[in-house]
Amino acid sequence: RRALDLVKRWNFRLEPDSVAASLYQVSRLRALHLVFEPHLGDLAGHYIGLGLTSIGDVSPYHGRSFVRLLDLLDGDGDDAWLRDPAGGSMRSRQSLVGQALREAITLLQQELGPDMARWQWGRLNKVHFAHPVGSVKPLNLIFNRGPYPVGGDQDTLLRARGVPRFPFPPASVVAALRFIADVSDWEKCRIVIPGGQSGHVASSHYADLIPLWLEGRYQPMPFARS
Repeated sequence: RRALDLVKRWNFRLEPDSVAASLYQVSRLRALHLVFEPHLGDLAGHYIGLGLTSIGDVSPYHGRSFVRLLDLLDGDGDDAWLRDPAGGSMRSRQSLVGQALREAITLLQQELGPDMARWQWGRLNKVHFAHPVGSVKPLNLIFNRGPYPVGGDQDTLLRARGVPRFPFPPASVVAALRFIADVSDWEKCRIVIPGGQSGHVASSHYADLIPLWLEGRYQPMPFARS
């Protein structure tokens, strides 16, 4: 009941400290499986968005299947996807969403513990800045940064697209370089990148812009040499 109340009072913002955002994201993933898995079997994961090959982490259907799910839940008639392929009976939309929420609560309890107040989206949704050299341990401790809790998902302006698999791996696509150009006054341009101006790990500017990037802030980018 408490989880349902949180979702009902949610402001629809996927902020790092939002518990309702976590309930929404995990319920959304479970609803996708509940609808498509009975019909597609082992192929359901790929339709939901898991990569078809080892080269890419997501499939071309990532996002499209969710649009199909919304169409199904928003409708009011018979639909083959909502019919039990074994017995032929129809599943109600309300019961499907309720089951997805219950399964989400179970998964969140297993992953983050029994205290619902600690189920923040930022504990599930993180970003990790990995250097190629950092793929070799223990050099990862020197070259890599993170993981850091972030908000957003694949549908938000402040993007943080991850793999549709629970628990969620670190986001693989983010809104990295952010640049605001004021064409009326070029001296008022602003920029931020998730890292720093220097690529040298010993430099103080190797990762000094990460705090700004995480907070959605910028630094000036003047065009005049002065």
